[in-house]
Amino acid sequence: MWKNYLKISYRNLYRNKTFTFINISGLVVGMTLAMLLLLWVRYEFTYDQFHPKKDRLYEVYHQGIYNGTIGTNHFSPQPLGPVLEAGYPEVVRAARSMAMELVLNAGESQLTEDVTVIDPAFLEMFDFPLVSGDKMHIFASPLSIVLTERFAHKLFGTENPIGKTITLHGEVDVTVTGVLNDLPDNTKFSLQALLPWSLIKLMGYESDFWGNNSVSTYVELYPETDLGLFNQKVKDVVRRHSDVEADIFLHPLDKWRLYSRFENGVQAGGRIAVVKMLCSVSALVLLIACINFMNLSTARSEKRSKEVGIRKVSGADKGGLVRQFLMESIFITCISGSISLLCVKLLLPTFNNFIGQQIAVPWSEPVFWLAYLGFIGLTGILAGSYPAFFLSSFNPAKVLKGVFRPGKANLTPRQVLVVAQFTFAITLIAATIVVHQQYQHALQRESGFDKDQLVYISYYGGVKDSFLALREELLQSKTVTAISRTLSPISEGYAAGHDVDWSGKLSTDNTIFDFFSTDANLVQTAGLELTEGRDIDMYTFPSDSSAVLLNETAVKTMQLSTPVGEKIRHAGREWEVVGVVKDFVLRSPFEVASPMIISGPNFWYEIVHLKLNAENDVKHNLTQIEAIISKFTGNANVDFHFVDEEYGKKFHSTARTATITSIFCLIAVFISCMGLFGLASFMAERRSKEIGVRKIIGASVITIVTLLSKDFVKLVMISMIFALPASWYAMKIFLQSFSYRVELEWYYFAGTGLITLVIALLTVSSQAIRTAMANPVKSLRSE
Repeated sequence: MWKNYLKISYRNLYRNKTFTFINISGLVVGMTLAMLLLLWVRYEFTYDQFHPKKDRLYEVYHQGIYNGTIGTNHFSPQPLGPVLEAGYPEVVRAARSMAMELVLNAGESQLTEDVTVIDPAFLEMFDFPLVSGDKMHIFASPLSIVLTERFAHKLFGTENPIGKTITLHGEVDVTVTGVLNDLPDNTKFSLQALLPWSLIKLMGYESDFWGNNSVSTYVELYPETDLGLFNQKVKDVVRRHSDVEADIFLHPLDKWRLYSRFENGVQAGGRIAVVKMLCSVSALVLLIACINFMNLSTARSEKRSKEVGIRKVSGADKGGLVRQFLMESIFITCISGSISLLCVKLLLPTFNNFIGQQIAVPWSEPVFWLAYLGFIGLTGILAGSYPAFFLSSFNPAKVLKGVFRPGKANLTPRQVLVVAQFTFAITLIAATIVVHQQYQHALQRESGFDKDQLVYISYYGGVKDSFLALREELLQSKTVTAISRTLSPISEGYAAGHDVDWSGKLSTDNTIFDFFSTDANLVQTAGLELTEGRDIDMYTFPSDSSAVLLNETAVKTMQLSTPVGEKIRHAGREWEVVGVVKDFVLRSPFEVASPMIISGPNFWYEIVHLKLNAENDVKHNLTQIEAIISKFTGNANVDFHFVDEEYGKKFHSTARTATITSIFCLIAVFISCMGLFGLASFMAERRSKEIGVRKIIGASVITIVTLLSKDFVKLVMISMIFALPASWYAMKIFLQSFSYRVELEWYYFAGTGLITLVIALLTVSSQAIRTAMANPVKSLRSE
């Protein structure tokens, strides 16, 4: 029986090549995209799931009231880890982790990279195996460093790194005691080099201040520990050890990736929203492809009605006919699924580049193949269920008499499916337009500083030790026009806090300020706009060691009518406001500016900004600067960072989202148009004699094209009624995640409707014109 079903299915598909091609093409596109997205979903769910102790590992989260709401983050004070490990029997071990950007010199090699400082217990908690070295003794000395294989190769090439010496920031020499296996892609950690916490302690950088939340603290609990009860037990540990008003709680490893966002102290999702979106889009695109199959199958119902009638008269029951039509559907789906799997393999590298992940097809896992077969079966049943029950329900007496004419109701199921299909497509077009507008809105935002000819280098070693002499020589060389030491790059925030007091501050005010620092000439170097007062200049005004600049948002927040000359208190010191600068983008261009305080030597310096002389060639300037710096550091390699390039990186994620959304949109529209084209073809074929008669009695081509197109245009316009309000609501929610966002304009959605209507008209009209131009004699010959 099944062999017979398969043979009939093959004959039907071969006989109707256009129908088969359109259906297979639509399903291939839909299934390929759905598989890519589902592989992405699988990748998200496997994050950090390879650790054997994953069910017992937690990260400490910190909560406090800021700006009137409860703020939550995953940073904690440095003393917390040892206190938890020593004071609570439920804790097996605790480990701290802190990233530091350092300059590493090894022979002729010099790299500026993030180095991670950890407690030794970190490598006992997490499963990051060593290629070389003894895990129990690699940090026996504070002057030790562990490298990943990839990073060791960057520093030492093919040489064995064990025992080699690396100079950190030009200040301290450490010895390579171990090599770590390169980390998998699906982990939150981005380890390249590891230093022991004892080195930080030895260098005097350890802080016992409970208000300094600068590290990530990880905790391993005993298996029988009740997390809820333990969180209640440790909630106020910060308050009990200091006067800092803050709480803590443990967040389990299986929620780090997908459930890391909190709003006003309540868990509010995270990347799980991305996962849900991926699942929704994959289902949406697959559904659009399946609707194509349903529509084209039911459109051919009149051709197959006599076949059904004869089968029923010959004794075939409805169940047998359903199985026959489902077999045809699954047969097409199997062909489409095989082609789709090949497409996935070919497209995966490009797809990974788009999304910035490293997804792989788990070819060797039996679960994958079971899921793949289930995916094909489910798609086949979904696509073929409605046509199977529709075709098998024909009345044999009517169809054999030739009086059966399906689809004469005011609203047929096929029309409902077309409306649903284009509703989804219109929604994706609207989403594409809004995401693109939001991207352009941020891209065109004034950064508030001049990125042109602005570079920065790390403030380390010889640069730090001989900065004043180096500064003087650089200025005299005419390669730079201004120099400024700062806490961080001009477009990146390193510090923020709320311990700021000023005259008139309310006791309930807990505003968080961004902190920045400079020694001199920040306004000139970075091209900031000074609106009041003057710039900080410690060389001209020694008293500027207690001076600050405020941005405009800080002035508004503090409600200062005449800010210059006002006194503020921060970090146990009193500061005088000497100037006000226009807001500039320190962090995300998609967020509104935060209140900012730019001080003299309140913080340490990490960065030196250099404004290159625009009268010289950039390459000439950099070569001369490198030569001058080498006199003081003894190393000719200098890592220059161009501010315009670093600022541009802030848009990569949104640009990727815009690109992916555009691709989804194009695919959805393509599949929908393929279905519309197929339906138009069958409708034109079905009405060929009617069109022939109309042409003979004088109907024009335009009249016939209008006749064939108007029904489809009506369906698309009905789709707009459903899709445009839904897309407006969805995009409103999407934009809520950006505080600096574009406004939803009516013409975004009007444009969406117009684009969809034009696409539908072009698709249908191409077939309608061809039919209208045909010779009526051919269509009426049998009469």
